Amino acid sequence: MKKWILLALGCLLLLPETWYLISDPIRPDDGRVAFENLVEVPDFQLREHHSVNITVTAPNDAAWKRIRRSWGDPKYAILLLTDRVAGADLYCFDAVSVNVTQEGRQLSLERAAEIYGFSTHDSDGFSPPCKVFGPAFGMPPGSSVQIHITAQENELAHGTKIAVRPVWTYTKDKLVGLDIDKDLRPIVKGLAALGLGMTLVAALFLVRGKRMPKEVIPQKNVPA
Repeated sequence: MKKWILLALGCLLLLPETWYLISDPIRPDDGRVAFENLVEVPDFQLREHHSVNITVTAPNDAAWKRIRRSWGDPKYAILLLTDRVAGADLYCFDAVSVNVTQEGRQLSLERAAEIYGFSTHDSDGFSPPCKVFGPAFGMPPGSSVQIHITAQENELAHGTKIAVRPVWTYTKDKLVGLDIDKDLRPIVKGLAALGLGMTLVAALFLVRGKRMPKEVIPQKNVPA
């Protein structure tokens, strides 16, 4: 009876890790992928030529498939920014003309959702009454769009590069979820290792029990 209890407990401890492997949820390392710039172009190209053409493809590898299953599809924002040691400054895009097309069809642009982790500044370092910090658009996984950006030199704020990156709603909640998952993973793996050990021990006892010869009970001679 104890062997069956040990086996049942071992199987229960294996369930969380089994669910993780089958469902293939978003992983802590995927969080870095979900916030990477897809394309970066030095802004001096726009200053010198007053126009820039960019082709962007929506990623659709294994990490991004996990991300979309958990978070859905992002919007893709076009940003003018300057990298800093502790983050990045985001500059106004009001005076810049942006046109996004896909297979010759013009896509509608909207204001990007919360762009977490960026400070917003104008060219003088003050927060401006800016209408658009990041014009955003949507596109299906694996598809590509063409972005055409035009601006006069005196209209462009002083960033260091133009970037296209995914943006998400409720970004902070998603990051907190990744942190929780990162803390729980060692616990789940530890329980799985313990459950596997208990299951093997129980299986060993069951096999040995079947192989042991049964005790022979001597029969009494019954007089005829």
